[in-house]
Amino acid sequence: MEPIALLRTKFLADASVPSSCTRKFYEILEKYHYREEEEVLQCISTIATSNETPNFSFWKRCKWIKDIVYDEKTRMYTIVSSKGNFSFLPIRSMYEKEYESIKQVGKAKTKTSKKLLNGYDSSSYENFDYNCHFVTYEFSKLHPEDYAVTAICPNSFSGAYWLHSYSVSYNESYVIDISNGFVMSIFDFERLLGPMILDKTKGEDIPFRLEQIRKEKWPFYTTTIHTPLKTLAFYQFDTLSQDEILKRYRNKSL
Repeated sequence: MEPIALLRTKFLADASVPSSCTRKFYEILEKYHYREEEEVLQCISTIATSNETPNFSFWKRCKWIKDIVYDEKTRMYTIVSSKGNFSFLPIRSMYEKEYESIKQVGKAKTKTSKKLLNGYDSSSYENFDYNCHFVTYEFSKLHPEDYAVTAICPNSFSGAYWLHSYSVSYNESYVIDISNGFVMSIFDFERLLGPMILDKTKGEDIPFRLEQIRKEKWPFYTTTIHTPLKTLAFYQFDTLSQDEILKRYRNKSL
């Protein structure tokens, strides 16, 4: 089990652990500049992907999460946090068929097994949380009118980053983050993840752009093409001039 998962299941999720210990844990995270948004994201993802009734009490032990509200009429959740409110829908509330279709593609693609002691197989394409580029690419085939986006996002601690792919609706009003399991307004999503976009391509244009890159004989094509959205993102960044990079990312911590 991953250390952070072990910490949550064996310490934070244990109601017998005194609240003073939980508060101290978050004080330590603050000391080392842990991003509060990261904990909100974990809360959202856990609720959105749960097959059971979400355990709100667990997340309310986090000092940065003030309340969790569910609207039965809209089926939307709202996380009231120290960083503001974030409303979302679980992905399967809007894209149940697409979710199951992509899962079936993942099952067919999985060839190896590296299960942890808790039964979690980190190498399986069925685990959407570790395969954002794959699931976003597959979603782009099902919804070619939407955009596939790959961005660099701040990670848990200051100065750390991760590469993340997600989809944006054709009218650019909301984000479909399949790997994290939720649909959210683009405004809230950008506040939460702080993405620095490397590439944004409409699903129907992806095959054409990949073919263009292949024909240009970009030197990294053969090593990235197994993950097409990475190919688009890395190519886009690699072909920017230094002035363009500074202009686009000058105010970003990249």
